[in-house]
Amino acid sequence: MGGRRFNALTRAISEETSTRVTLLGIPRDEGQGLSPSGEESPPYVISDSQLRETDVEPSYGTVLEAAQTGAVQTTTHAEGGGKLAQAARPLLYQGRPSWVVVFSEPLDDVEDTSDLPGAARSYVAFIEERLEVEVALVSIGAERERVVAPHGLAGIRHG
Repeated sequence: MGGRRFNALTRAISEETSTRVTLLGIPRDEGQGLSPSGEESPPYVISDSQLRETDVEPSYGTVLEAAQTGAVQTTTHAEGGGKLAQAARPLLYQGRPSWVVVFSEPLDDVEDTSDLPGAARSYVAFIEERLEVEVALVSIGAERERVVAPHGLAGIRHG
């Protein structure tokens, strides 16, 4: 598949999911994923739904972890003053993770639950229904104060 088709497909998935979509390749230097110096080679961008560079790029650590474990990895990543919620999903080729697709959603403008990405709101609802509990706080960043209360502050019990 040519670069233009990858880019068109990446943008179409981005529009459908309302997230930034980045497809990264996982280097296989000499079959080990290591550079000649013995360090792990970084993933490389094959296609990105965002046509311009931004302050916050996909977390390469999360991408490599997804490739190494073969499982979806999630993170909240902050860099250059911006924050992103990210999910990295490995894509297999000949039984090995060769690519990772990263879905990214900015969190800077999240002030309450209604500002959360749709997938995050659905996940909170799923947890509440499945565990038969009310989620009191949802973390939206590494700092303690970066939380939202899905049911308002009255839903938080003290003691």
